[in-house]
Amino acid sequence: MIQSANQLQEVIMRHLSITLLLILASSANAAVYECNVEGQTIYSDQPCGDDAVEIEVKEVNVLSKNKSQQPEKIAENKKAISGYIENANIERRVKTLRSKIKGVNKARDKKIAALKRKSRRANNNLAGATWLESIAQETQAVIQQADSEIRMHQNEIEMLLTSKGK
Repeated sequence: MIQSANQLQEVIMRHLSITLLLILASSANAAVYECNVEGQTIYSDQPCGDDAVEIEVKEVNVLSKNKSQQPEKIAENKKAISGYIENANIERRVKTLRSKIKGVNKARDKKIAALKRKSRRANNNLAGATWLESIAQETQAVIQQADSEIRMHQNEIEMLLTSKGK
């Protein structure tokens, strides 16, 4: 399985190299001529003299000694790349969820601070006892809402990390 960006890059470069070799191999089917120039045998892609003889060049598979293994290797590489991408997406989602948890905590703390300021004002008011009770209930509601959101995000993170480990 691919574990890093370097390994992914290596797999991609391997596939590009294979593709390039295939392209070059297909253009290698051009004519080849054998000539005798000044007592030496010369090979050229163009006739090199009056005695030039076109020769047949047999195609050689340089990619794999065992062609049956090639599809298996490609499938293995695809699976590895898919796994790497899936893990990267999971890590990205976990990071987003952790950021949301920080935001929920920050918003909760801000609301509680505002409610505490309200309660200080309520102490100086004749109807302060009723107002304080209302503020306490509102504070509890803020805390419960934030805790609920945080638990939801934490559960999703746990599920993602569990699926990543499989």
